[in-house]
Amino acid sequence: MQAATQTVMPDLAGLSVSGDRPFVLPLSQGGMLECIRIVRRVPGKRLVCEGLWHGQGVYAKLFLGPHARRHANRDRQGVEWLAADRLATPPLLHAESLSECEVLIYQAIPADNADVIMQGLKAHEERLQLALTLTRTVAQHHNAGIVQTDLYLKNFLVEDDRIHTLDGDGIRLLGHWRRHQRELRNIATLWSKLDATDDDSMHCLYEAYCIERGWDSNPKQLHRLLSEVRRVRHEVSTEYADRKVLRECTDVHVERRHDRFVAIARPWVVQADALLQDLDAQLADGERLKSGNTCTVGLTELDGRKIVVKRYNIKNLRHALGRALRKSRAALSWSNTFRLRLAGIAVAAPVAMVEERRGILRGRAWFLAEYVEGPDLTEWMAQGDAPQRQQTAYSVAQLLRKMQRLRFAHGDLKATNIKIVDGTPVLIDLDSLKEYRCDWLFKRRHARDLRRLLKNWVDDAATFELMQHALLKVYGKDPVLAGVIRDKQQ
Repeated sequence: MQAATQTVMPDLAGLSVSGDRPFVLPLSQGGMLECIRIVRRVPGKRLVCEGLWHGQGVYAKLFLGPHARRHANRDRQGVEWLAADRLATPPLLHAESLSECEVLIYQAIPADNADVIMQGLKAHEERLQLALTLTRTVAQHHNAGIVQTDLYLKNFLVEDDRIHTLDGDGIRLLGHWRRHQRELRNIATLWSKLDATDDDSMHCLYEAYCIERGWDSNPKQLHRLLSEVRRVRHEVSTEYADRKVLRECTDVHVERRHDRFVAIARPWVVQADALLQDLDAQLADGERLKSGNTCTVGLTELDGRKIVVKRYNIKNLRHALGRALRKSRAALSWSNTFRLRLAGIAVAAPVAMVEERRGILRGRAWFLAEYVEGPDLTEWMAQGDAPQRQQTAYSVAQLLRKMQRLRFAHGDLKATNIKIVDGTPVLIDLDSLKEYRCDWLFKRRHARDLRRLLKNWVDDAATFELMQHALLKVYGKDPVLAGVIRDKQQ
């Protein structure tokens, strides 16, 4: 108690927004909690820290705000439900209520989460094995009558072949009302988090789920589940990219003024302030990449890193009236950048987005992103050796196939809008990208993307054939690609 009174209570509300310094939290009953690293923050609501408690490695959840006790109790209850059914989860070591927060301290498990591991697996077979293990774990949840409602890969720790379920706050009892529908929606949510590149293996995951549940597999049920996977992906993508990143959240800081709206990616919050003071001056003083009526693009530097500044201009009064009530092209670029990042597609890292505003009316807008160092696809295919060109063509084909499965159409798929970085295709210029629900309309838009890409090599038969061969290898007997190739041959 004496040590606790001598230790200054840290500003937890402030740390939930920004700050990376280690701190010590005095506990009235459990000594001291030494927080070494903040691993997650929800502004004003939650901190998750890696630390030490009585010399033991732990992860501590600090719940803040008016609903702190409710969320802490729910987290604790969820962990108890998991433990009661012998489902692996990090043991709760200590719980305590402080005037500033609710504290839950969990034993640290020396393992990576499933998201980190999945991203590191290059072979399809390895990703499938992990997906099967996760599917069986969720099936065990359902057999126990519980459901993880916050179903992200980060909420599973992989310790050899053992899966630990995290985030007790998201655990709920299934109950009886609509139980079957809730179970299917839940497993579809898990599968929606897997890379769309591996969608052809969904039937394997379904068989594993049915075996764990003791069910007979049903082709119609599998078809409904695949439709549910697409629906969940669309809902999550729309909520995140079109809403969440346009307000204050874990990934983005937002400033609203009477004359402008500003969104800044969290890693750039401190540095970007000076850059955003006078964006027109940044364009005037920096290297000009493009000058046009609709947009002006320049290159500047911030902390030794190159930043692309793209200003969307207002050409005239008619153009101003047409854009005033619509989402700006800068906001579209911003949302689409986060949309593709969420899907695991490489894009230029976002820095900030700014809109001039007069009430609800929008004027000029700016989109800022890190400059992508590397040749574009045209340059790469012209200068690379044969094996490199083959591998790159295959990587681009895989990217387009993934976008097809996610129903993303780029809208301006020139080869200059694909940069090659360490052999990986990186998409840029995303203000025309759209996500489609209508299958018929999307097929037309995807065919247009494929035609626009192949058009880059109409005068280069060797590269055209190379790209066409890579697309056929990845797409197989896809009717959309077949139609595009047939049109090119006529």
